[in-house]
Amino acid sequence: MDEKELRKDWILSPFTYPARTYNWYYGARPGFDTADIIDIISRGLKVGYRAAYVPLLEACQTGRKCTAKGLKRLNEDEVKRIAAEYNIPSRLNADESRFALYGKKRSPIVELQPESGGGYIPITVLEELEHGRRWGAGIGEGKRKLTTSFVEKAPDTGLLPYLATLSDESLTKASALRQLRKRYGIKEAIRSTPTLGFSLLSYAIPPADFIANPDRGRYEESRKNAALYAKSLQNRGINTIDDYIRYSGTDSVSNWIKTGYSLADLAYSRNPINQLKAYFKYGSRK
Repeated sequence: MDEKELRKDWILSPFTYPARTYNWYYGARPGFDTADIIDIISRGLKVGYRAAYVPLLEACQTGRKCTAKGLKRLNEDEVKRIAAEYNIPSRLNADESRFALYGKKRSPIVELQPESGGGYIPITVLEELEHGRRWGAGIGEGKRKLTTSFVEKAPDTGLLPYLATLSDESLTKASALRQLRKRYGIKEAIRSTPTLGFSLLSYAIPPADFIANPDRGRYEESRKNAALYAKSLQNRGINTIDDYIRYSGTDSVSNWIKTGYSLADLAYSRNPINQLKAYFKYGSRK
């Protein structure tokens, strides 16, 4: 599957994933129920945002490249000298610019990608080194990498990690800009600000599912199957956990069975509120 097909599959996955999943249904139960309305609208909004998300990231990358064309360039010796001042190992001619931790000992290293016209932009060099300095001082994440790949930025990170990353990137870039002004003057700092801004904007764009549980699909599938199974038992007159114990001839009942009965009672209720409760509980870890 090429990148174009992969991107299309990712954008449409809120609808195509359920279609490929065993015993899937929208809402709280098979057939129409109140939760279907919320479920389908929610998935439609996700598709719309995902469709816009990738072009927004690409626009940030294009903006960064355009604004970086007129900036000062450093040669390899100059970059190595600055990295030595930070006492952080550096690897030049990398595929991307980032601060990373390698190996079991999580040894820090800064990888730097040369610009298309050759050389290294000072603000990029200083930003990645500032990530390393902050990591060494126990400040911020220090290991989040900037990437142009939508596949790597697409996975859901959660609201709190998103805010933590945005805060860390903002503070690191501000620190790098101060270092740039000290080393190369206010003029170079002003010229570098748009490039830094586009980079920060790529982190400010919320990930496609940033407020959703990243494992929701897996939990939702398991719990829906549990509810279906429990309902099939109820259709055979095995209506409660006690009935199931007598039916199975065992004293122990798995949490999956218990969950199935509790969700089936809600999902198959005629009360719309109960149907909604079942729907929202499907994706819960609890």
